[in-house]
Amino acid sequence: MLHPRLGQCELVIEAEIERERNRSTVTHHFALVKSKNMPIRSRPRCTWETPVLRFGLPPSKKFQRTGSLKDHYYVLWGNSTDLLNMGILEVLTDSGNQVSSIQSIYNKFFDVIKKSEHMNFKKVSKK
Repeated sequence: MLHPRLGQCELVIEAEIERERNRSTVTHHFALVKSKNMPIRSRPRCTWETPVLRFGLPPSKKFQRTGSLKDHYYVLWGNSTDLLNMGILEVLTDSGNQVSSIQSIYNKFFDVIKKSEHMNFKKVSKK
């Protein structure tokens, strides 16, 4: 699948959770995807600018050192099944490093689902 921000990625697992809230049913959708692209944060030119986040392949020096590209895992979350308009959360360890074992990645994915019980997903309007 081709995601507009993540680029080429592969769907690993998808979940749909229905919860009862205020006498109505709320449905949250989650997806675990993997991609070769990693988050790249630009450096702001001055202190009051916010860094821009984009996704791309790692720098060529990193690829030359390791000889292969690692997969980066992301949790997509939202109110609809449309994966292209969902929020993106990178799966990392508690110390902020990349998760290496697939079992740990699944554990983090299901932790996000458990902790989303008290969350409201709303689309942020850009002004």
